[in-house]
Amino acid sequence: MNNTKYSNQLLYGFFITLASLCMFVIVNLLFYYGAESYDTILFNLLVLVTFFTVFIIWNSSFTESLVDPINLIIYAQFIFLGSNSVLKLLKISSKDFFFGFSLTNNDYNLTNALISLGVIVFLAGAIIGQIQIKKKKSRDVKIIFRENYFKKAGYTILFIGVFSLLIDFDVSWLTTSYRNFGSPTIWRYLWTLCLPTSGFMLMSINNKRVAKTGVVSLLLVSFLYMLMGNRGYAISIFLVLLWLYNNSIKRISKKKFLIISILIVLLSSLFFQMKSYALIEKLSFAMYFSLMEESPIISLFQEGSVTFRTIIYTVKYIPEIKGYQFGMSYLWALTTMIPNIFGTPIHPAHYFYEGPSEWLRWNFSPLQAETGQGFGFSMIGEAFYNFGIIGVVIIMFLFGYCISRLSKQDLANKKVFHKIILSIVLYNSIWGIRNTASSIVRDMTWQILLVIVATLFIKLITKPKQNNS
Repeated sequence: MNNTKYSNQLLYGFFITLASLCMFVIVNLLFYYGAESYDTILFNLLVLVTFFTVFIIWNSSFTESLVDPINLIIYAQFIFLGSNSVLKLLKISSKDFFFGFSLTNNDYNLTNALISLGVIVFLAGAIIGQIQIKKKKSRDVKIIFRENYFKKAGYTILFIGVFSLLIDFDVSWLTTSYRNFGSPTIWRYLWTLCLPTSGFMLMSINNKRVAKTGVVSLLLVSFLYMLMGNRGYAISIFLVLLWLYNNSIKRISKKKFLIISILIVLLSSLFFQMKSYALIEKLSFAMYFSLMEESPIISLFQEGSVTFRTIIYTVKYIPEIKGYQFGMSYLWALTTMIPNIFGTPIHPAHYFYEGPSEWLRWNFSPLQAETGQGFGFSMIGEAFYNFGIIGVVIIMFLFGYCISRLSKQDLANKKVFHKIILSIVLYNSIWGIRNTASSIVRDMTWQILLVIVATLFIKLITKPKQNNS
């Protein structure tokens, strides 16, 4: 790293750290004294300016790729946390409220200020994760797994995933909407776990032919998720695919990235509008053209405003009607790593503890809750739910730091295992921006364990004389 670039990084690091501290003080003052008297336009603009500034700073000195892990998370955060501000400034209706529970200017202003703080602190963590204060002497790290082991393990997991999908598939899926696919089965959990994991593994191999097999695997499972109505998983997989493709196969130019982004927005919007349609109807091109009248971008932003709703009601009613949880939702999320072998209809983490998502839907939309429908939640909302403003600062800082540090290690070491782990963490983190910790901890843990166990198994049955591929 040249001295000028390193100096710029230190300067940006100091500036963002100072900005984070100032914003932290300002947000605390706003929560204490109230923000009712301020125009909501100012706070909506604050959110957009924050995202724009964060994007410019990161891309000016810390990355040369528009699809690096931090950028991908910034894009996802903007869709889920910044959409409502865009809609409000354009005076377009959003889905930021529950009927029967009114909101005030104070609620909107405080929520937008909290989001801005979270995004700034996220960047501070990412920058500190990138800056290398003191260079350490390089050490030879013992290679436990050869690359060939990961390749064979990836193909093995892919086979298990495809096999599980074929067993789980039912012809009735073709005439079923996404809310009526029935209860999850062991086969469904297997293929939803194995197919993305195998794709990440194969795309991490330093062999373009093998990596392209991973591309096909991830595209198929992403499209399948889209057809089933689960756009969150689909987009998360596709974003990680872009990073891996750019990292392992071929650099994605800005022009191609723009085209891909437009396609993602278009497809996501179309499938959002068709979420209650049967799967076979979603395969009709005529149906797509009939829905093209509505702006895809507006539709995407309106869906994104649902995540804003989870934050604003948390800010309004925590700790007034429910006290801070002081980490309980995170502790119960950790218990989801243990399979449900306790005989309860659902996992004890959801059976014995009312998580933030359950609290939200049963208190503000009980009729929808009775049908089994959820609204997700948000990383910022859960942090506030547990610890208030300081929780948002800690969680978002650690989030940015961990992703940035993993990314830096991947670039420095060029090791397959690092790339696989980063892929899994990134995939679940993007999904986790609009969900609770309990919805990502289990899958992320089991995906990592699956990689390790499958690779160990391949190592045990492979002759020691075998060379690297």
